[in-house]
Parts: sequence; C-alpha cells; structure tokens
Amino acid sequence: MNAVSDSSPLIFFTKLGRLDLLGKLFGKVLVPKQVLAEIGEKDGAVQNIEKCLFVEIKPVRVSRRLFLGEGETAAILLALRAKESVVLLDDRKARVAAKSFGLKPLGTIGVLVMALQRKIIKKKEYLRLLELLIKNGFRMSIELYDFAKKQVEGGEN
Repeated sequence: MNAVSDSSPLIFFTKLGRLDLLGKLFGKVLVPKQVLAEIGEKDGAVQNIEKCLFVEIKPVRVSRRLFLGEGETAAILLALRAKESVVLLDDRKARVAAKSFGLKPLGTIGVLVMALQRKIIKKKEYLRLLELLIKNGFRMSIELYDFAKKQVEGGEN
C-alpha cells in the first residue's frame, strides 16, 4: 500500500529522525512538488526527504484549491490521480476534504499508532516519539493525546 503525503507528516517525521517509518509502512510515498515548496529549507527536511529511496516527487497541476492550502490540495489531487487511497494529512479541514473524495486520511499520530500496531516500533519508543512530537511543536487536542496514550495499554512490547 503506497501513500501520498502533505508537508506536516514529512516535517515531523524528519524532526523525529524517523522518516524511515513512512517507507516501512507504505513502501512508496508520493509527494507533490508543491509540498516540497511548502516545506522549504526547514531543518534540512527537503534534503532528507529527497534522499529517501521510498519517496517519489511528482508534479501536480492544481487548477483550483478546494479551500485548502496548495500543498494539501495537491496531495489530495495526487492521491486521486494516482489511485492511492491513503493520504497523510494532519490538518482537520484537509482530512474532511480527503474523506469526501473517498480517500483515507491518516495523520502523524495515526502513522505512529500503525507503526506500533505492526510492531515496527516498541511501546517505549512510541511514547518517546509522542513526547518528542510535542516538544517539536506538534499541536493536538487533549482527546487526540489521550487516544494516542491509550494505544500502549495492554499487550507486551
């Protein structure tokens, strides 16, 4: 299962030093050129993203913007055109828009949960990455934080 990504998950997984999780979970991650432009030179993220063998940069023509940012619009359009159902988005409006097109939006926290469930990361690292996200400016509701914390209850790992 491949995925298309907007800027936020790419930026935060770069900050976490775990961009590799995207490749392990999705095989290939398609990224619109507009998303790279949005990321700019923040923390060397673009260079790290472009070096990843699992990342494929794609040009996307955006004729209208769906009431979203250009990167979010391009990610949704690319997912539709490439027939990829999973689109990595953190913005709530963008996630609602993606769902309305029949796509499956997945945010940064959802990717971490998936990595935990598939035993790509252990509970201790999951919790460390969750706290590191917050320290790096990731904003989430109390409900999302509670949900994320509850993912480590039960089971061994």
